[in-house]
Amino acid sequence: MAGKKEAEKTRATTKRSETLNGRHPGLNKLLGYHLRMAHVKVFQDFRQRLGSFEITPAHLGILLVVEQNSDISQTDLSQTMRMDRSALVGIIDKLEKKGWIKRGKTATDRRRNELRLTPKGEALLEKLWPSVEAHEAGIVEGLTEKEQETLFHLLSKVGQAPQ
Repeated sequence: MAGKKEAEKTRATTKRSETLNGRHPGLNKLLGYHLRMAHVKVFQDFRQRLGSFEITPAHLGILLVVEQNSDISQTDLSQTMRMDRSALVGIIDKLEKKGWIKRGKTATDRRRNELRLTPKGEALLEKLWPSVEAHEAGIVEGLTEKEQETLFHLLSKVGQAPQ
């Protein structure tokens, strides 16, 4: 019985391999495919290293942008993060509920919400930063310093290209 299951597993693996390398030989030449595979690896590592903080990569990005731009408007934050404003509102709600971020109205335009970190949010970033650094180091492990610089440069260039 075990031999039959192994044979089925081998056939399935072979079929997947043929699909990737046979029927669609160009898959390994698609940038989107490689970006997706890198994305999966990065997110898995993030969950492993930072999962205990109950934070997602999007949450971390937002907290860091708000830390660097205190009193940033939600509109400016959505543009900076390239996120839909309505989706961002839900994330801000979660961060506010956790006590990491605070919304406030501006003195000049009461329709405009400005964001800032709370002391609890600042303490969180301080506490999780060593894990973020370990995560970042893990992503580029095996790359030379020059390769890391090239990777950053090329990803920045791709990310800034007009749509």
